[in-house]
Amino acid sequence: MPFRLPQNATPEIARKVQAQAIDAAIKKGECKCRDVVVGVPGNSAFIRNIKLPPIPSSKIDQIVRYEIQQTIPFPIETIALDYQMLEPDESSEVEVIMVAMKGEVAETFIRDIEQAKVNVGIVDSIPLALYNCYLYNGYSSKEDCTAIIEIGASTSNILVELGGELRYCRSVSIGGNDITNALAKEFNIPPEQAERIKIQHGLIFPESQEANFTADQVRVSRTIASVLDRLMGEVKLTIGYFRSLTGATAISRAVLSGGTSMLKNLKPFLADRLGVQVEILNPFRKVGVPKNLINIRKGAPIFSTAVGLALRSAQECCQLKISLIPPKIKAEKQRRTKMACNVASGVVVLGIVGLLLWRAIPDYRNSGQKIAALDQEIARYEKFEEQLHALQGRKGLLSGEYDLYSRYASRGIDPIAPLVLLGDCLVDNAWVKTLRTVGGSVTVGGTIKSDTKVEELKQLSKIRLELEKYCKEVVVVNQQEGTDGLEFALILKGVPDLKTYLSMRETQAESAEQAEQKKERQDA
Repeated sequence: MPFRLPQNATPEIARKVQAQAIDAAIKKGECKCRDVVVGVPGNSAFIRNIKLPPIPSSKIDQIVRYEIQQTIPFPIETIALDYQMLEPDESSEVEVIMVAMKGEVAETFIRDIEQAKVNVGIVDSIPLALYNCYLYNGYSSKEDCTAIIEIGASTSNILVELGGELRYCRSVSIGGNDITNALAKEFNIPPEQAERIKIQHGLIFPESQEANFTADQVRVSRTIASVLDRLMGEVKLTIGYFRSLTGATAISRAVLSGGTSMLKNLKPFLADRLGVQVEILNPFRKVGVPKNLINIRKGAPIFSTAVGLALRSAQECCQLKISLIPPKIKAEKQRRTKMACNVASGVVVLGIVGLLLWRAIPDYRNSGQKIAALDQEIARYEKFEEQLHALQGRKGLLSGEYDLYSRYASRGIDPIAPLVLLGDCLVDNAWVKTLRTVGGSVTVGGTIKSDTKVEELKQLSKIRLELEKYCKEVVVVNQQEGTDGLEFALILKGVPDLKTYLSMRETQAESAEQAEQKKERQDA
């Protein structure tokens, strides 16, 4: 459904006109649903192929996010991104195609489309939709290196296929509108009139045949050729860059698509410029068209992207299944889904409660009499409740002590000694959060809180030195600044049992006392 915006149209007017066109297209197509697939321009998205060594699929997401973060200078949580692993080839490498765009840009596309009261389910990239259409209609070739060129209104997409796989794509800001503007400037006419000349009289012919045409026809041909030569320069630049990256041979054919590809004599013109065979992509080669829309076959190249987008929902026939739903809209959909589930659950619960009440009301009198009888029976046993609670409490304490001693005794560790040892060796502003045994050793996790980080490190060192007096080995396995202070983790190896520890502490105390007496005698 073509539409043209008025000159100097505000964003609000542009969105309104677009929404009206979408609504008209849905009605003309006799669609009964309002679910849509959106294609965003290639120059709005970043598309790249990367090759990875054989790695677990669980790590690919992390690598893709890292690659995207290195390329797009925005926080990763604000980026709409998706990726897909391509079919493996004979090499052992894993090839991934990743697509990303700024979340705000994706949101703008979706919000604008939703002005037509439709539901956006998939956000595809136009170059990838074009490639899905190209694949489905049987144009792919594993033997050739193919350039797929879509010349749209404002942008052109250049894709390179090698070995039956999409290897590179690029979008350039040259399209049919540039031809229209060049004709308007050449003949000093309004853009609307220039557009009609392009469509009705846009014939391209070589300079050797100019003598067979009028002066105005020659001017039209030269004007169109000048714009297309700029585009062909970008195509050759893209292909040259691709060959420098991959070492591939020169392209052996080209497939042309887009509305501008309907210009008269464009196919031989591009074949001459590129030096390869050029073929026009027919998106309806394997796609049926309803009888009421059979006339669209006349402008088949215009619908290549639309068919590629439609294939995403029609059936499982697409090789590339990318969707760039931005994080903000994903979160909104999850909240709506959760709310709908909660509402449905609430309705079900209310229904069940209502049903139970409805069934219980006739017997409520009998239930009241039964409850009164049970109250009398319970009263006979209430006097024993306090004794029962006391016995249960004692049983719980004894069971806990028994389990503690059994667990530690089975590992050859005195359960009390680590607690007493830590209680004696910790400084005042340190506390233990975790204590567990691993393979005969004790792992301690805790926190030290002091005025400065340096002071916290000194206190950790003091604790370690104090523990080394009694343990065979003390290893600091972790120390990092946390929200409550310095968080640490220690492994105590060779922890003595309680009796041995108390004996060691007594011996050290005696040694310290003797050393103090000796010092006093020396001072005297």
